[in-house]
Amino acid sequence: MACTFVYDVTMRAWCPHPNSKLVFEFAPLRGPYHPGICPPGALTVAQWDETKSALYGTIGLDVKDSYRNESIRLSDSRTHKLIELIQSTRDHPQFRLQAAWIEEPAVLAPPATQLWYELSTGPTGLKSFQRRPGNAHFIWKEESAGAFSTLASREFRQVVMDAGLTGLRWLPITDAAGEWWEVFAELPLGRGLDHPMLDSASADESWMRKHGSIHHRRGIELAWLLELRSGVKVDDPLVNALIQMSPPHFRLQGPKRFVSEYMPPCDFAFSSWSSGQDTGPGTAGRRFRTISCNQRARDVLVGAGVMKPGRLEPMMIVPGSQAGTVILDEAVQWPLPLPLYTVNEMANELLRRTPTSHLGSRRPQPQFTSTREAADYLERRLADGTASWVAAGSGEKFGAIASAPLFLQSPESWQQLARLLPQTMEFVNDNSRGSFEFDMAIPEWNTWLDAETERDPEDAPGADDLVIATTQYGNWYSVRRSDPLMPLDGRVTYWDHETLSVSDEWPTVAAFAAHLVSFCDAARNVS
Repeated sequence: MACTFVYDVTMRAWCPHPNSKLVFEFAPLRGPYHPGICPPGALTVAQWDETKSALYGTIGLDVKDSYRNESIRLSDSRTHKLIELIQSTRDHPQFRLQAAWIEEPAVLAPPATQLWYELSTGPTGLKSFQRRPGNAHFIWKEESAGAFSTLASREFRQVVMDAGLTGLRWLPITDAAGEWWEVFAELPLGRGLDHPMLDSASADESWMRKHGSIHHRRGIELAWLLELRSGVKVDDPLVNALIQMSPPHFRLQGPKRFVSEYMPPCDFAFSSWSSGQDTGPGTAGRRFRTISCNQRARDVLVGAGVMKPGRLEPMMIVPGSQAGTVILDEAVQWPLPLPLYTVNEMANELLRRTPTSHLGSRRPQPQFTSTREAADYLERRLADGTASWVAAGSGEKFGAIASAPLFLQSPESWQQLARLLPQTMEFVNDNSRGSFEFDMAIPEWNTWLDAETERDPEDAPGADDLVIATTQYGNWYSVRRSDPLMPLDGRVTYWDHETLSVSDEWPTVAAFAAHLVSFCDAARNVS
């Protein structure tokens, strides 16, 4: 494949970058089923795993995970065999190709092209202003109205101000005591560009059908099979072969691109926004905006340690002459969307944010600086009758937990505090603190492993995680054997089993104990 530039300026031809991935998934026509309920002629989970391994083995691929898509780079010599396999199994009686599409790498630009980066808050949201998950400085928090706020830590804000970076606005959070600020970008990055193979006229019509207005039209980096441009040659035989087969869910997925002539004169801007009509701040349908930064700001944030490199998604900034498609900043004759807060709305917010307390007359949340302090506090409340929980150590189940071999491999702080903590608890949302569930369990090594190697290891579960508690829905709390605090202590992480992402985390076992006690007290107050 000879393709000097990914996007031909005249758009007579298009070819994917050689580092693009072909993502695919085969699935059985019936099943997979549990062995006890498997209909005649269908496949059980074990049979499908065996069939899938044999199928992929014919082209030299290993099955990474039964529940995930597989991928292979277009430049891989085995891709031709995969295309042949797809063709040969189109009418197979037991399985079929479930999905196949092309994913281009995040950055396709030559070195001279400017880059911007979209900031990601990551999977973990802020639950309490009194506690920061891990070393997070840029994070999201769910509001009582069902909306989400983007928050920055005091350190993040100070880094931006010290470096003289421009484009961000800050709103104080009364209950955060200056530790957290709501942050938003003042100017838009521009509407961006569609994928070069997407028919922009069809995209306009689809946008109108979905949202009723073209006002918020922005670049779409996905080109679905039925929306591909006509009259443009796809300069790649493998991709052409796939297009001819019309596989389910086929699309060309490219990077986000913006036009350099329409970039704002600042270091931060917003690059995505709500598709439909905006509503005002503080409502369930409030404006949605992401935050992006230029290379200078990225270097400052990463260098200061307030953003991880993996949380900054690169975006291409190209001259209009290299757009290869309609320039939406010129074609859409409507003003760009407003920022998250207008000048007047920001002024009103500053007046509205008067000191309030989420806790009211509730018992103050305990904050422990050591395991010993936590143990003394828990023992004192259990002894004087003020405890709002039943200690796990007084129940029948705790004997099996404490005698389990892996209990002795848990942090020493957990071994000291577990008997004083609740065995089980459930707290229903009261619109200020959120819901919470906890069931102390016999420790075991985590088996919900993440096969996606490109994720940050801190955000992905692994075999190194020792599960110490669960919930009735299958989520789990764990400590990591490789934690620097081990064996004395460890960070406690709450994992969502469906997304395999971090739902919450606590820097120490004592901090986790304080959280449990706080919710037990809250449950008593609302019952």
